Amino acid sequence: MKQMSRIRRFAVTLFTICFLTGCEPGTERIYPDRAEGGFIDFTELEAFAYYDGHIVLDGELEPFPRGQSAAISIAGKPDTEYHLSVILASGESSAAGLGLTLSDGEGRAVWSWRVAANTRPGRYNAVIIGGGDRLVLEISIEE
Repeated sequence: MKQMSRIRRFAVTLFTICFLTGCEPGTERIYPDRAEGGFIDFTELEAFAYYDGHIVLDGELEPFPRGQSAAISIAGKPDTEYHLSVILASGESSAAGLGLTLSDGEGRAVWSWRVAANTRPGRYNAVIIGGGDRLVLEISIEE
């Protein structure tokens, strides 16, 4: 069972890195806006969210202060496993509280973790994958 968990984590990490290649924070991003059938230019926004399916950010995405707790909440499919990866300048974060979680009966999933005090301030990507869908967020770490 542990071997399968390691394989699953490796596969999710590999997918995340492959997906994010060439998608550095601060570069121009234009993604389809399914609701309007057009495109949104996210270069003007403080933070962006790109969705591919049924995962929706639940609440505001405020900057995360170094050395303090952070949380991300989504609304997705009920009773579904979701995986959150935070990709920092040094690679994928291994903070306790990230990784796999199971959504409740209403589809809500929440991750809480502590941002390391030595995390460099800046913009980073957070990727949520689960239920055949993905959500990519640009998060901000500040002093």
